[in-house]
Amino acid sequence: MSKETLEWLRGNVRVGFTGENGPAWWANSGEYMADGTHFEGPVPAGEVRRVLSIPIREGSVETTYVNEDGETVTRRDPHRKAMVNGRNGDILGVFKEGYRFHDYTAWTLGALEQVTDLRAAAGGTVGDTEIGVSSVGLLRRGGVAWVQVKLPTTYEVAGFGYQPHMTAATSCDGSMQSNWFTGMGAVVCDNTLATAASSAVTRLKVPHTRNSLPRLEAVRFELGLMLKAADDFQVMAEEWMGTEVTDADFRAWMDEMYPLPEDVTTKGGKRGLTLGEARRDELERLWFKDSKVAPWAGTKFGILQLDNTYRTWERPVRGADGGRMERHFEGLIDGTRAAEDQKALDALDRVLERRLVIA
Repeated sequence: MSKETLEWLRGNVRVGFTGENGPAWWANSGEYMADGTHFEGPVPAGEVRRVLSIPIREGSVETTYVNEDGETVTRRDPHRKAMVNGRNGDILGVFKEGYRFHDYTAWTLGALEQVTDLRAAAGGTVGDTEIGVSSVGLLRRGGVAWVQVKLPTTYEVAGFGYQPHMTAATSCDGSMQSNWFTGMGAVVCDNTLATAASSAVTRLKVPHTRNSLPRLEAVRFELGLMLKAADDFQVMAEEWMGTEVTDADFRAWMDEMYPLPEDVTTKGGKRGLTLGEARRDELERLWFKDSKVAPWAGTKFGILQLDNTYRTWERPVRGADGGRMERHFEGLIDGTRAAEDQKALDALDRVLERRLVIA
């Protein structure tokens, strides 16, 4: 099951541009526009700042124990500190004294405002192009915060629609460094294809060290404009759509990515064969018949769209659909999705290289 309850998500996440993209999976059916969690346009500036204003405080680290004389002793560790949710007292993380908290508003919204000329997060402009906050939220009891902005303009390459995004995310529970990345939120399937494709070019991370606080000004300079990400992705997507992948290449790619067990005489081998064949059947269905993949079948772009769609929507995940979506969003933030995308591309490159050698 999802680590986040529906109550938490509805209280701590705000989603914009529902007129274009629809509501989040956790939205109250038919009521999400009235309950204050969703907005037809960008998330208003006041609501963004309200979500990010969770009071994170530093606290001392103490322990109480019974010593060998039977006395109850309380001892404080002067070299460690706790990060605490100031609203309810939840201890979100314990760190060495050199750890530095990155203020949620300054390191997410504040950085994006200056980099994208966001104008109070309510729909500013870069040149003549409107931008605004598409989502803002807290996860892990308030230990993680993110803000995402996007260009409402939809780009298209050979029938694939996408929108450039820039996301800022940070934490105070030790789960991630402060990081920013540009990418594309695909109009089809809500997958992470463009995010993963562009993240290696524009991703930036800053650790929570004692020397990190002065880096915020440098971060704002280094990130650049998200418009560049859109241009970079279009060039790359056109190249991938022009790279042929035959049916034989597709099946060889499955052998690389999802090989069947060689020994099927054991109980585990038989089960692995059954599961592996079912997975291949699903991949073939997506490749040849699914509208989220089939339009680009026969190309390198199609292989990435296939694997990403399979991992996002079809790969078995423990728990309900909430668990699937939470895993999806966590993977976006921590880079897991980008690594998986790259693995799929590397496997295809090996297949295509062998084909060239044989030819």
